[in-house]
Amino acid sequence: MIDDAYGRRFFSMYDPDPKAHGVQEITKIEDLEKKNKNKFGIFWTVNEIERGKPRKKEFLKKINAIAFEVDTGTKDEQIKRIADHLYPSLIVETKRGYHSYFFVNDFEPDPDEYRNFILDRVAHFYNADINAADATRILRVPTFYHWKDSEDPFLIRVEHLNENTIYSKRQLQKYFPLKPKKEIEVRKNFESELKFQKDDNLFLRIYNRNQGDLLQKLSGTEATGMEKITFKRNSNGNHAILINNKSTSCWIDQKGTIGSTDGGGPTVWQWVNWYHKDHKKTHSLLKKYLPELFYED
Repeated sequence: MIDDAYGRRFFSMYDPDPKAHGVQEITKIEDLEKKNKNKFGIFWTVNEIERGKPRKKEFLKKINAIAFEVDTGTKDEQIKRIADHLYPSLIVETKRGYHSYFFVNDFEPDPDEYRNFILDRVAHFYNADINAADATRILRVPTFYHWKDSEDPFLIRVEHLNENTIYSKRQLQKYFPLKPKKEIEVRKNFESELKFQKDDNLFLRIYNRNQGDLLQKLSGTEATGMEKITFKRNSNGNHAILINNKSTSCWIDQKGTIGSTDGGGPTVWQWVNWYHKDHKKTHSLLKKYLPELFYED
């Protein structure tokens, strides 16, 4: 096994076609460079996961860092967004953006607490990717190439590193206060409704979209009882939702979420489930009419 001071494990994926070979663990240090020369991207676990076990949350052993991805906007906008807030211990530049790490010393190896900490405290400060909040995920390792474009490989590099910048949970909690209680309750209730299926990030992929755009795609389908959905802009910036050209008590707010007085929001999940009162059927209908929600980029 590769001797790593943080207990990280190393993996590879074939960049031109990630599904071709799947995710393969690398256990010899000399194989890292060999694999990368053959167009395999090199990844490490952010946190320590029990060796010899699958990369699953029940085998999480130690939290090394609170890590998040910033990949929207230009590179200049991304790095400014990071610099405007608490500065990470490590910043790694990738092809699309930056991976940021807060080294920590007293987080319990609790995968749910870890995920909640990023989603409910950290992510919105940096406009970070909320689909990447798992304690067991892997990120690209600096000094190796990203080969998605074989003619123009991108070298993953360290933008900033200070190994002595280590944060306690209390320090991070002080800087990143919890989101409003109502927002957290909405997320947790939604995730509870989705427990019957195995995709931990489905909620995030739905919640992160503009719900008005999704409702337009569902208009006139079985998912919405064949009813036609249209919108009318209000003076307050919201968009009233019309059903078959008739007014309703629902609207799309300026954040792109559904406002409703009778359980039709905040997302299309609740909207469709209002019609069918069956989470499994709602899941099936969304997968049929909004397949893009079920496959990560």
